[in-house]
Amino acid sequence: MDRKKGKWGKIWLCIFIGCCIQGAVYFLSAKLFKSEGMEYRSWIRIAETVIFVFILPFSGMMALFFSNREKRMGQTKKGCVPSASGFWTFCRIMLYLAGTAEMILGFLIILVLGSGTFEKERSIGRDVILGTTRMFLDSSIEGSYYHAYGMLLKKEYKYYEEPVIVAVLEQRYEKKIKAVECHMEERENGTSYYVYELEIEGEKDSRFHGVPMPGMMPGYRDDCKEMRAITRGKEYARKNGIERFVETEDGEYSALKRPGIICSGREDMEECAKETSKIIDYLLEDSFFQDKGLVIPILCGGEEGEKTVRLEIGDVFGKKQEKEDIYQTLKEAYDRWARETAEGTRKEEPEKKNEESGRQEEKEERTAMLDQDGLLTPEGAYEKLYQTVFEPEGDRYECLYNAKGNFYAVLGEEEETKEGERLRTRRTVVYDRISRNNKCQLFVYYKEYYGEDGSDRGTLILNFYAVDRGTGEVTAGEKTAWAETASERYQKATGEK
Repeated sequence: MDRKKGKWGKIWLCIFIGCCIQGAVYFLSAKLFKSEGMEYRSWIRIAETVIFVFILPFSGMMALFFSNREKRMGQTKKGCVPSASGFWTFCRIMLYLAGTAEMILGFLIILVLGSGTFEKERSIGRDVILGTTRMFLDSSIEGSYYHAYGMLLKKEYKYYEEPVIVAVLEQRYEKKIKAVECHMEERENGTSYYVYELEIEGEKDSRFHGVPMPGMMPGYRDDCKEMRAITRGKEYARKNGIERFVETEDGEYSALKRPGIICSGREDMEECAKETSKIIDYLLEDSFFQDKGLVIPILCGGEEGEKTVRLEIGDVFGKKQEKEDIYQTLKEAYDRWARETAEGTRKEEPEKKNEESGRQEEKEERTAMLDQDGLLTPEGAYEKLYQTVFEPEGDRYECLYNAKGNFYAVLGEEEETKEGERLRTRRTVVYDRISRNNKCQLFVYYKEYYGEDGSDRGTLILNFYAVDRGTGEVTAGEKTAWAETASERYQKATGEK
């Protein structure tokens, strides 16, 4: 009996040591490859996986084999049954092989695939944690927001809930923010979205709007800077009898407001530049705009139709926008629009011949724009990005401007099936802004999803790009969400995470 107890002790000791070694190897591999940002809850989930894939099957296999050993081997006190002995020997061998194969296969699957699905956690403020999971094979990303209660428990939030949007915006503006109201509004395509009315704590007339945007990794847009500019701009315009300062709506989400300045045409350029310069000087008295920057669109009318010119102000853009600068910007814009209008009225050549020449003209125009405007303009910087990243892949693009006057390029549209539903996709590169260190133009590469009825089915961020304004060097952020940390090269180039 003592010998049997000793044998069982050795068996279970081997099981324990083997599982410890397997667990240690697995944890070490996870730590080396995919553990950045992982917290206790993530490690506990890994431990659960190790227990269910290794410890339980192995322990069950050993317990099944050694329980009732004499009966399974066909042995009795009086003797042995040869046929039963052969049968149970075969079962024992198959059990060993099956158990060993299961553990090896499970180990390889989790080591290869599981190491690519570990959740990373990052606090975004207000005790809200962003957990992101990157899948190894298809590179898709799942994100969740939650409040952690110790090591084991957590309360999950939907992307549109108040604690999440408040935490995101507090991190964005480095100020205490509180939500005042929440309601639903509809877009032109019939889809609904949440609109939060928020305000900065302790600041007068600081109310603004925030919109959580659905997607594989949700985004958050707001008009904090814009509403602040609208409030101060209207105040200055009213005191000085200026009527050209207006409030406009965002082209995609009408709840978000944007400031605007009206220029009636070429004959109004000089007066518009003069009054706009005064408005900008007044706005820049607020250090908030110096630090965060602001884009003010000038809504230009005239023979060429309604166009938009973007003025970037604040230290972040490195521009003061004097009266002469604004006038020159308007003049160049009107001259460019006049050339485009004249070219559009020319008689078209036969289609086959025009297609080849059109491609050449397009390339020459892009090159000329790059030579003339350099990398200081969104268009010129995008041309460099296109030549470096997208042109080698055979992509062509169409330059467009949204209702805010923001530049973006459409690279292509495709169709794909997802969960049995046919979706239309569109790849776009949208100009964001100038980096905080004033060295790079920043762009975001999106993939948009639409239903057959045109309804918005979410947007996936494919990458972030920075184009050096001096050298034209393109740096990829290698991240697929605003909340993720960019590559070291991107951080070094832009001064941002």
